[in-house]
Amino acid sequence: MNQSQMLLILGALVMFSFLTLNAHRTVLIASQMRMDSEYVITAAEVAESMINEVKNKAFDEQTVAQDIFSENELSAVLGPDSGETPSTYDDIDDYITDGEINTARIISTPRVGSYNVSITVVYVNPAAPGQVTVSATRMKRIRVTVSSARLLIPLRLDYFASY
Repeated sequence: MNQSQMLLILGALVMFSFLTLNAHRTVLIASQMRMDSEYVITAAEVAESMINEVKNKAFDEQTVAQDIFSENELSAVLGPDSGETPSTYDDIDDYITDGEINTARIISTPRVGSYNVSITVVYVNPAAPGQVTVSATRMKRIRVTVSSARLLIPLRLDYFASY
């Protein structure tokens, strides 16, 4: 074998090495993207399940046992009543997580791990749902925020409940 043939073989090996490295890099990037997608999809499923749980409760403490006909009859105070626990929540705003009354829930999933779920509930203007009000109205915004060390940014879903 002469020197020119050795150089051709060496060049072919170098090119094959670059090709192999690029193929491995592509596989790793695709695998990471698949895992990131799974984290986000699972977080969305966790948020959706929390919204489903919350929205199946009464609109307000005053509407648990009876219908009301005026916004003045709605409770101005949001949050769980004294003595209520997650198993006894009966209205939407009992789920508020503020760190004092309620702490964020930790929901574990079999494949992805744990997610921290926090919920805020506020009254909003029915004519402009993006506008938060301090007085009771016939519409509440339920905001579920799901965070995890595996998510780049927390996932946030809003649901508007009206009475």
